[in-house]
Amino acid sequence: QWPRWLRPVVMTGYVLLMFIVVPLTILHLVKENAQKHIVAWFVAGVFVLATLPISLWDISQHLVHYNRPELQRYYIRIIWMVPIYSLDSWLGLRFPDYAVYFDT
Repeated sequence: QWPRWLRPVVMTGYVLLMFIVVPLTILHLVKENAQKHIVAWFVAGVFVLATLPISLWDISQHLVHYNRPELQRYYIRIIWMVPIYSLDSWLGLRFPDYAVYFDT
């Protein structure tokens, strides 16, 4: 059954992301002497890391308990907007020269 392995895969991916991305971000802040755009990038990254587990957990729960597909299909589509937009905004803030490419 695929719903049983979905939750551990999502949580393992999140834990790996937290232990790789957060230390790299902190090292980058120290190296750049915390300029304003770096601080904004870090704050946005913290919020991205806060929104990812919540939205992915909600999506996984809708997939595990998929008993009303005519409604849950739309719920899942709407909830996917949160991680996609947060990552898009964070990447646009981090790499402003390529922001137009992230948005298209």
